[in-house]
Amino acid sequence: MRFIKFFHIKLSSASMQEIIDRVDVNLQNKREKILITSVNAAMLVISRNDRVITDAINASDIVNIDGMSVFYSLRLLGFKTPERIAGPDIFYNLVKLCAQKGYKPYFLGARAQVLEAMSSRFKSEFGNLEIAGFHHGYYSDNQTDNIIKDIEESKADMLFLGITSPKREIFTNRYFQTSSVPVWKGVGGSFDIYANFTKRAPKWIQKIGMEWFYRLCQEPKRMWKRYLVTNTVFIKMILGEFGRKTFKGEQRVFMEDI
Repeated sequence: MRFIKFFHIKLSSASMQEIIDRVDVNLQNKREKILITSVNAAMLVISRNDRVITDAINASDIVNIDGMSVFYSLRLLGFKTPERIAGPDIFYNLVKLCAQKGYKPYFLGARAQVLEAMSSRFKSEFGNLEIAGFHHGYYSDNQTDNIIKDIEESKADMLFLGITSPKREIFTNRYFQTSSVPVWKGVGGSFDIYANFTKRAPKWIQKIGMEWFYRLCQEPKRMWKRYLVTNTVFIKMILGEFGRKTFKGEQRVFMEDI
């Protein structure tokens, strides 16, 4: 798979279907374990000063471009990326794959009522989906070993992590290599979306890259500082890179095979 080296991290240059197909083939043939991470502008900025998050991203087998700002920035810098793959969309398609092929997902994160509502929705939508199990994300460190034991005993094929950073990265760094679960995917706030606890932006807002603003309007007190800081820093990063490429012929963003 080809990757775009974007500043300090790598991004997968693959379409949604290519990612789904790779997961399916690997599960059928038990070839390798796969760690999938979604990266948007906020994650790019936060990871600059957090080695744990940076290392977790770069250790991933697939890093999908989640966020129109990242997608358009790559286009501005001359890269023809196939598509933006939003975190909630790839999560939904992987759950759909589970239902189609008989794979079993395990959900870790969010509140108990969110998990129950989301599981009920998926079972209703995908009648033959077998859910391996789920556990809420509000657990203490001394409960972690028991949770991973439950995950292992469930014989899950995919583990979806709806826990926040850096807790998610610490969990992944600690357990991914030794886990028997073949596919791991961080999903951010996708559990709340598919439980209908959070409303996702309409398609036209997603396409113009303003999904972040829609979310800001929903949760202004919690999100305003994050978006003000991260969006400003991200814009500076891209303008600086564009200036180096245009006026100095230098570029720190490039395509490579990994």
